[in-house]
Amino acid sequence: MNEQTIIDRHRFIKVAGSVVGAGALACVSPGLLTTRRQKVVFAKLSCGAGGNVGERILVAYASRAGSTGEVAETIGRVMCDKGLEVDVCLAKDVTDLSPYRAIVVGSAIYMGKWMRDAATFVEKRREVLSQIPIAYFTVCLTMKDDTEENRRTVTAYLDPVREQAPEVQPMAVGLFAGRLDSRKLPFLYRMIAKAIGEAEADYRDWEAIRTWAGELVPLLGGA
Repeated sequence: MNEQTIIDRHRFIKVAGSVVGAGALACVSPGLLTTRRQKVVFAKLSCGAGGNVGERILVAYASRAGSTGEVAETIGRVMCDKGLEVDVCLAKDVTDLSPYRAIVVGSAIYMGKWMRDAATFVEKRREVLSQIPIAYFTVCLTMKDDTEENRRTVTAYLDPVREQAPEVQPMAVGLFAGRLDSRKLPFLYRMIAKAIGEAEADYRDWEAIRTWAGELVPLLGGA
C-alpha cells in the first residue's frame, strides 16, 4: 500500500467520521439533507451482429455513479465504429466469457482502489484472462490534473488487482479523470464531497478517451 493510498483512506475516514456525527449534521444545509439521490442508469451497449463464436470484445466495468459506465460506453462505441463486435456492461453482470476474444476491464476508484466488482471479475477469471488480450482502465478524479505524480498515484491503485492476478498482463492501461455529480452519490458521499470542498464538474477528457480506445483496436487483434 503506497503513501498516497494511506493518506486518501485516512482522509476519507477522518472526514466521514466528522460528517456523520450529530454535531456535523446540524451544520449540513437543509438542501443537502432533502436532496434525494438521482437514479443512476448504468451504460449497456451491444453492437455488431453475427460473426464467429468467440469473436466479440467485452468492455466490463464497475461504477457507483455512472461516470465510469459512460467512459466504458464511449470506448465500446469507438471499437464499434471500427467494425468490431462489442458488448459493454457491468462487470457483475458478466456470466460467460466464451463469446469474447479480448476484454477491457475498467473501474472507478473508491478508497484508493478499484471497486470490488471489477477486482473480483479479474481475480475469479484470471486463468482465462491470462490467455487472451486484455486492457485495464481507471477513472479517478485525481486525474483531473494529469501530472506524472498523479499518474503514479492512480497507477498504484491497480496494485491490489495485479497482486491478486499476476498472471493477467494488460496490454494497455488507461487513466482518466471522472465526473463529480453529488446528485448521483449516496448521502454520505455527498456530505463528504461537500465537507472537503470538491468542486462538482465533469473532468473527463473525451478526446483522450476516444484516442486510447482507438489505439486499443490493433492491440486487441482488431483491424
